[in-house]
Amino acid sequence: MEDANSKLSPSFARPAAGLTLLQFIAAAGIIGFGSYLTGALGFGIGMIAAPLLMLVDPVFVPAPILIISTAVTVLGIIRDRTEIDFKGSGWALAGRVPGTAVGAIGVAAFSAPVLGLAVSLSVLFGVLMSSLDLVPRRNSRALFLAGALSGLMSTLAAIGGPPMVFIWQGAPLAQRRAALAVFFTAGSVMSVGALLAVGAIDRLQLMISAVLAPVAVASYLLGVFTPGFRHDAATKLAALALCTFAGLVLLAKSILAIHW
Repeated sequence: MEDANSKLSPSFARPAAGLTLLQFIAAAGIIGFGSYLTGALGFGIGMIAAPLLMLVDPVFVPAPILIISTAVTVLGIIRDRTEIDFKGSGWALAGRVPGTAVGAIGVAAFSAPVLGLAVSLSVLFGVLMSSLDLVPRRNSRALFLAGALSGLMSTLAAIGGPPMVFIWQGAPLAQRRAALAVFFTAGSVMSVGALLAVGAIDRLQLMISAVLAPVAVASYLLGVFTPGFRHDAATKLAALALCTFAGLVLLAKSILAIHW
């Protein structure tokens, strides 16, 4: 008789016992920490949480974190709804469509170690882009290309923030937050839909998303209302250092798994 897990892609084949309690607690802590930073600083749920979750268990990336982050970004839209740039967000979302399609095909085709390699490289690429002080031209072509790259990275590795954060550098903080919230809410829905279409989301991942989403929402709100916590240079440096460490550890683990 054919095993039920054989119907899933290699990336998402799960042992019958599923996750351990320790893994689930660790994942809840990581999701909570990333959501708190997103509420306080405007980023964290993707670049920080994704590589750490991949180290806990590949089942958490990309589908669960995409679903969970959608709940957080909806709150971001409500928070900065008066600052939304619909035209700029529209061009970026148009680019996200082809990037999402390519990313979904990759998730369905690649093994967990290869996806781990993609996540780690996306993190390190994101750190590089976040470290640059360049202010790019934000025209329709640049927004479309940034949206396409973000869609690919987000669907493949649940880390779509860096291209969009880079393209919106120089904009007022509230406008930047609003643009990112709109883009990632609509974009995450696209990515989840694409993953469902290629059969890359299973029942365990949906259950994980449902249980951890309230943790993300509560942590985000705690970050929003934490007094005196601001996005200063020291905080950004600490966050990027954590991202770099997690990315390098996951990179080494993925290369070893692919090699052996």
